[in-house]
Amino acid sequence: MTPSSRLRRAVSATLATVTVATGLATVTTGSASAEQLHTPAQCTAALSAATAGQPIPAVASYRGPRSLITLDRQLRIAVSGDNPRPGALTQSIADWNRALAGRVTLRQVAPGEEADVTVLNLPGPVGDFVGRASASRRSIEIHLGALSDRDARMALNHETGHMLGLDDTGCVGTLMHGYSDQQSVVPTPLDVAIILQGRY
Repeated sequence: MTPSSRLRRAVSATLATVTVATGLATVTTGSASAEQLHTPAQCTAALSAATAGQPIPAVASYRGPRSLITLDRQLRIAVSGDNPRPGALTQSIADWNRALAGRVTLRQVAPGEEADVTVLNLPGPVGDFVGRASASRRSIEIHLGALSDRDARMALNHETGHMLGLDDTGCVGTLMHGYSDQQSVVPTPLDVAIILQGRY
């Protein structure tokens, strides 16, 4: 087993950790399992297909077990409690809406309104994870106050991707890559194509 595969096996499906090196925090999100990460060749083929508007081979292998998109093609997001990074959430919703181009719409709803996903800020310093998503609990838990605006935006975009039905892929340069040092801050054409293909 390679050091890379050992590392991948050690990380859970929704785990995100912070690596602090030379005073800079790097958001790192994990993968469901080593078996679910795609090879560079698979990622290249998927990216080529997405860029050309063609079907992604074995698209189901890039998807998580559940999507919370409603029948009316929406994802309503509410915040429970304090939100020290309101701009990051606003930007994350705008990022996804721009990428999905009206095929699916995300919107923030007021507390008490019906929501498909609730974002919970976890106060205090980052512990075992920066952010995690649970489709079964319909929640995103994230240490917003401990992150820069950029890292909060990236973490929110990534965890929202899980709520939209995406899994961590291992595809370098995509939002759902799983490791922030090689992860886009915003949804990429491959992330979007995985959501939409055969569905919307």
